[in-house]
Amino acid sequence: MALCRTPRGTLAALTATALLFMSTWFSATAVIPQVRVEWQLSAEAVAWMTIAVQWGFVTGALFSAAFTVADAVAPTRLIFLCSIGAASANLLLLVTGDAAFGATARFATGFFIAGIYPPALKLISTWYRQGRGTALGVLVAALSVSQGVPHLVNGLGGLDWRTVIVTTSVLTVAGGAITVIVVREGPFPFPGAVFDPRQVRALLRDRGTRLAMIGYLCHMWELYAMWAWFLVFFTAAMHRRGLDDPAMAAYVTFAVFVVGGSPTGPAVRWVTGSVGSGPPSG
Repeated sequence: MALCRTPRGTLAALTATALLFMSTWFSATAVIPQVRVEWQLSAEAVAWMTIAVQWGFVTGALFSAAFTVADAVAPTRLIFLCSIGAASANLLLLVTGDAAFGATARFATGFFIAGIYPPALKLISTWYRQGRGTALGVLVAALSVSQGVPHLVNGLGGLDWRTVIVTTSVLTVAGGAITVIVVREGPFPFPGAVFDPRQVRALLRDRGTRLAMIGYLCHMWELYAMWAWFLVFFTAAMHRRGLDDPAMAAYVTFAVFVVGGSPTGPAVRWVTGSVGSGPPSG
């Protein structure tokens, strides 16, 4: 039985679990220096390992939209099932040393994360009409910080990449399990939708929607590119100054995610509507 019966209680619970169930996104990226040496990966293979999770997420999001999965399955159950899927795909990295299989596992991880991130935003929206933008901003902040958790685990775990993979998988499942037990849909559910390809043309014809989509895609392109490669960049910058402290590089990278999820960070300000012409806060 769900324990949260108020908007604030639900937001607090979902924010707490959100800190857990997105941690598989950058789990491999956080340990790519160690994995690259052990698997003897080329620069091209490293790039595919990094980008595969993003392509998986896009594919999963399109699949979910085309088959209206978020309407067919209750959000809490969908989050739980996809957290298991993401964690399982993440654990596949422990049983391979092959770049192609590793990239496939990362693709599958991203695919299942598409069943966690958007449904979580939809779920909290069912609890708010007034202040919905702020609630979404708080949740997006938690999701942003969650994606940096692998770097924190990497530093604390003594730079053992297998520890990072196992820990982030456990955290993801824990977040999904807590969500399905504690959280329920709010009093403002969304009506079920039927996928209509013709609506794509109608959306693209609307100038406001078109500009919002372009802005969001460009924003995510630069943001995720920076998040994915900051560890490598900062490590190289330290080496140029004669410093060799992988744990410090991991902590600083995690701090970048925390800054992005702060009240004045870009993730929160974009969602709450305090950046440019972002969505309204009501």
